[in-house]
Amino acid sequence: MPYTIPFDSRLRVLRRWLNDDREEREGMMLMGQLPFMITVRREHLLRDAHVALRGLGPQLRSPLRVRFLDSFGAEEAGLGVGVAKEFLVDVLKAGFDPAFGLFASTPDGLIYPNPAAKLRVEDAMSLYETLGAILAKALYEGILVELPLARFFVARLLGRTNTIADMPDFDRSLFESLMFLKRFEGSAADFEALTLAFAIEQYSDETLPATARRQVPLKANGASISVNKSNCTEYVADCI
Repeated sequence: MPYTIPFDSRLRVLRRWLNDDREEREGMMLMGQLPFMITVRREHLLRDAHVALRGLGPQLRSPLRVRFLDSFGAEEAGLGVGVAKEFLVDVLKAGFDPAFGLFASTPDGLIYPNPAAKLRVEDAMSLYETLGAILAKALYEGILVELPLARFFVARLLGRTNTIADMPDFDRSLFESLMFLKRFEGSAADFEALTLAFAIEQYSDETLPATARRQVPLKANGASISVNKSNCTEYVADCI
């Protein structure tokens, strides 16, 4: 099983495989195969990269050459490995920037996929795929990519289950509300006066229009099931 081999050993094997594959493809260039060439505009970097690279699959492993166009449409000087590296780094920076809308950030500046991405960004799902392919290309080329991913998102990528301890990184106000419910010391009547149901707001972003907001049931017919002291633990677990 892979996990029985130390991580450093697995990393060395992966790097050796990647180096061998790159050398093979570079050798094909010496035999006359042309590198994959694209032209992108500085001011529309991510969108142009999406159009040029989406759906390439294994072809994206081929050597890449990039031409940059400035804001006036004039071609910038430079065309080589260094320019291609700059392109990959800049596209990833633009795509993972919370200001673009595909990703959101925690109060600590850690990023995770924006739940409202489809409302904010046209072709969001397709852009996620292209961004993932470009990230893979950067790793394939041995480019160090610094992505401050939120801990709860990394846990999901690794197939781990998040707990309430991970909630503050995602939504501190929701965490504090859930802890308030868990520690509620009032009567059953006081608890029911909170008028909670097994449903939550899909998006917490207050900048979204009211028409985009809707409740998502945490269980079948959740909106019609009241939360009380006896099922509070179940409600908290469902929210997580």
